Amino acid sequence: MTQDAGDGTVAVWALARALEQDLTAFGAVISIESPGQAEVLRAEDRGHAFVQLVLAFDDVAENEARAGGESGRRPPDASDVRRALDFARQHRRRHLMIHCKMGISRSTAVATAVLADRCGPGREKEAVGMVMGSVARYEPNRTVLALADLVLGRGGALVAAVTESQTRPSSEPVGDDPLVGSPAAAV
Repeated sequence: MTQDAGDGTVAVWALARALEQDLTAFGAVISIESPGQAEVLRAEDRGHAFVQLVLAFDDVAENEARAGGESGRRPPDASDVRRALDFARQHRRRHLMIHCKMGISRSTAVATAVLADRCGPGREKEAVGMVMGSVARYEPNRTVLALADLVLGRGGALVAAVTESQTRPSSEPVGDDPLVGSPAAAV
């Protein structure tokens, strides 16, 4: 899928796929992993020249995040979202791959935030549609989305766009001009 002229693509993958693939097409990678996760992707281990941001937080639900990680799991926080957005802005013209362990929750939420940032205010439905149309399962982490709403100053519009997209019949388009791709397509 394409962005505004000059922007690189954004792809969302699971860790297993990222580990199996040739990543030379990507100039930048955001790796989202759980703290202490054993299986990880590192640029230096792959011998590729991509730049990488590693974020370490667990895939926790909103109520667990509000409890402050009392379960022993580390919830995402605003600094994680800021770091991801800053990294994506810095590498805007490169092809960006975002992955987490399963490629379903944390990575789709971060990709949605990145695309909402690129699309600009008022185009949250479009950002949701771009990611939703390119992945097999779109179940973005609500805590990451709420934090992205806060960091981007969207006043809840991003979470609302996701909620609306998940209550709409699958045949109904999301946003004004949804771009559709296969699970393997780049956003």
